[in-house]
Amino acid sequence: MSEENKKLVREITEVVWNSRGLDRIPEFYALDFVGDYRPYALREGHEGIRAMVESAWTLFPDYHEEVHELIAEGDRVVVHLTISGTQQGQ
Repeated sequence: MSEENKKLVREITEVVWNSRGLDRIPEFYALDFVGDYRPYALREGHEGIRAMVESAWTLFPDYHEEVHELIAEGDRVVVHLTISGTQQGQ
């Protein structure tokens, strides 16, 4: 299970975040997904994750995530990654 979950995290990073695969969000996120990104935002469901991804791309048109390391135990995965991008003016 741990290796499968690590693979899933890599896929989410590449498919949704780096390749802008918004149409594939339902493959990776549950309908009742809740992402607590305080102090920035609380995101819920597919629309919540879509809004967060689109917001990142708006602020950083060249947004990119690079995974350096994944550690998995059971159904939990910790990811060490770098997020890069050039911030656009507001």
